[in-house]
Order: sequence, then C-alpha cells, then structure tokens
Amino acid sequence: MLGNGMFEIEDLVKNHGWIYISRPWDKTIWISDNLELNTDFLLNHKAQKSKLIVDMSIEHWGGTQSQCIDMVYKLLNQYFDDFILLSHSPIDHLRLPNLLFFPYWYYRTISRFHSDTVNDLPKRYKVSCLNGFPKFHRIANFRYLVDKPYKEDIFKKIHRDGRKSCSRPDDYTLSEDLMNWWKEYSESIEYTRDNLTNIWNHKIDGSFPAFSDSYINLVAETSVLPEVFVTEKTWKAVASGQLFVIFGNCHTVDLLKDLGVDVFDDIIDHRYYDQEPDWLRRLEKLHKVLDDLVAKDLYKIWAQTYPRRLANQNKFFAGDFGNTYKTQLVNRLS
Repeated sequence: MLGNGMFEIEDLVKNHGWIYISRPWDKTIWISDNLELNTDFLLNHKAQKSKLIVDMSIEHWGGTQSQCIDMVYKLLNQYFDDFILLSHSPIDHLRLPNLLFFPYWYYRTISRFHSDTVNDLPKRYKVSCLNGFPKFHRIANFRYLVDKPYKEDIFKKIHRDGRKSCSRPDDYTLSEDLMNWWKEYSESIEYTRDNLTNIWNHKIDGSFPAFSDSYINLVAETSVLPEVFVTEKTWKAVASGQLFVIFGNCHTVDLLKDLGVDVFDDIIDHRYYDQEPDWLRRLEKLHKVLDDLVAKDLYKIWAQTYPRRLANQNKFFAGDFGNTYKTQLVNRLS
C-alpha cells in the first residue's frame, strides 16, 4: 500500500506555473547551511518574474520566538511580487498573507512508507518505541522504558551516539543524574550497521516489528519544543494501523484530531498529557497513560478497534488527512 504523496503536490505546483523550492538552504535561497544569501538565484528569478513556493515545513524552526519564518517571509517579500512560504507550524497558517501551514511529512510518508493491510492478529510486543538519535527528550523517555515492569514486552531502539550532531541551541537541558545514567547505559548498546540504516530510514516499510508486531506505538517525535511539528515518526504509526501515544510537542494529538485522525481518545487519555506545556511533566503524564493502557486487555482492544484502525490506514493513504490544507494551497496557486 503506497500513495502519491509529495509527487502529487509537486506536480500540482508545477502545473500551476510555480517553482517549488524544497530545500531553501541548499544552494537556492541560501548558498549553504551558513545562510549566505544567494543573490544571483534571487535576482535571476526576480528578473524572470518567477512565482516561488518556498517549503520550510520540512523542519521545526524554533517557533515564533526564533523569528526564522518571519525573516524568510520578509526576504521573499523584498524580491518577489508573488510567492508562497510554507511553514511547519499550524499557528502560522495565514498569519501573513502568503504564509501557509503545510503537513509536509504527511505527504512525504504517503509516498515512501509501505505498509501491509491492518489486521486483528495478536502481537508479540505490547509497546514499540523507536528513538533514533539520542536527543535530550529521547534519553529521558528511554530511561522510563528500561525500568518498566513489562520491559520485556517493549520493542525499543535508540542510537548509542550522535547526540551532538542532532542538538540545537534551544534544546532543554537534562539533569546531571540523567546524563550520567545515559553515559553508562549507552555503552551497553550494541553498535551495529542496523543502528544506522533501515530502522529510522524515511523509506522504512511497515513489516518492521515496531510497526507490524506491537499493539501500541510510543512515538518519540523529533521535537518537544513549543509549536507542533508532526513528522513521519507519527504518521508511520497511523499508517500501520496501530494504537499510539505521542511524545512530541504540546497539542500534537489535538492537531491529529483536527486533521481527521481517529486518536482513540475514548480508550487513551491523550488530553492528560498532550495539553501539558512542560515537557518533563508531559513525559511523566504520558507514561502514566501508557502504563494504564498496558494494564488493560490489549488484544481485546486491538480486536475491537480493528475497523477504526483500518479506516485510519485507508484515509491515510487516500490523502484524506491533508485535504483541508491541500485545498487551500491549490486555491492559492490558482
């Protein structure tokens, strides 16, 4: 099962006579990651009266306090009469006339994630949790996982190193005790090529045990900073037809509901943790919700939710969860 995803979006943009800039920091708007302005590129397109759609929705840019989105908008406004800037954050949508929210990773996952049809068969693991690079919030999350009384029923993975390469200046800090624990624990993680390839690859298929052989996916999202940013990590759980809890930004589950995803909130108390602004309290509350859920008859819940989980999967690959913002984007392109 696979959808058109970003291929369809890029074709729509092209067919309407616009130029899609997917990586504005990669020798287009800027020459490189140091944000040296590519004036030749900008002046050339200005002379051609190009209509640019610049996609910044691929990353979390630090929220409104960073002013990153606003600075790019101001730059484009100086050079072009007609442009669109796409943001990662729903609260940015139409905050400025040419600024739109776009669920990039939803469409990206549709076109790159393979998943078998949802079933109601028993699963080996109660919980799965792929943490990828050991960002500060994932270290804190993993500490909870290794101490669970049901830890043998958790399929869990995390890289042993690479923390420096994925840190950012606005990250929160961890306690000295937690960092000392991680330093010792990480040395026990076996270093294999598998840690660096398909587990966290954006092309991964749903046959991986984290998706195919567990009831609940504890999604360790890319960021827990202010402003919602939903990536392929969340969408893979939806596409696989799993139950899920999400350790991400405050109000992440609220956004999924707004997009039309069945979040099973009659079974899972997402509100208890999802609306908590403090990231450590959010993590603590999430694990309370997870423990309460695991204590229930998971197979019974799994079987009872089969039609709903299948509906989530079908709607995911049909593109239904992006229709609202896709329609507004198409209207703006016309």
